[in-house]
Amino acid sequence: TVYAMVQDPQGYLWLGTDAGLFRFDGSRFTAWNTMSDAPLPPVAVVALCVTSRGSLLVGLADGAGIREIRNGTLTELTRKGVRVSDAVTELVEGRDGTLWMVTGRELYTLRGAEWQKGVAINYKNASFPAKAAVFDVERGQLPGIRPELWQTDTSISKNSWGYVAKQDYTTAGAIVRSTNICSSVRG
Repeated sequence: TVYAMVQDPQGYLWLGTDAGLFRFDGSRFTAWNTMSDAPLPPVAVVALCVTSRGSLLVGLADGAGIREIRNGTLTELTRKGVRVSDAVTELVEGRDGTLWMVTGRELYTLRGAEWQKGVAINYKNASFPAKAAVFDVERGQLPGIRPELWQTDTSISKNSWGYVAKQDYTTAGAIVRSTNICSSVRG
């Protein structure tokens, strides 16, 4: 199975697979572990990211963390502040150079030498794969049990999502009934 694919500045395609990391040069595939004396752990490669510095970030399954390949050298990038016990399912570099990682349904940013947690990604429809973020049902409910985390939200005001003068507030009971929280939790 191919989980991720990126193209580096030299034009090579890199594929993250169940069998590890592969480079495609336009005519043949070469496994990373045959290209380097520094092998990757023997787990699936599930996320890839080419950074603005030209390095390749490799997100690994089974709690094996992140590796960076830069100028042919492999370095472990899993650092303080993160306890990777699940697959690193997403790796992204922001426009400002900030590195973002999703593992175990949690979002981390790399600040200096330390990963920091503090935000959660919410999404609607099919914007993210299952387990990569928290599914958001806007002012509603799901038709049945969902094994992954999800949330619903609604306004406590009858008039607005934000502040307006002379608010008319919804009662707690009406909010529970409108979102069907009890039946969603109990199934």
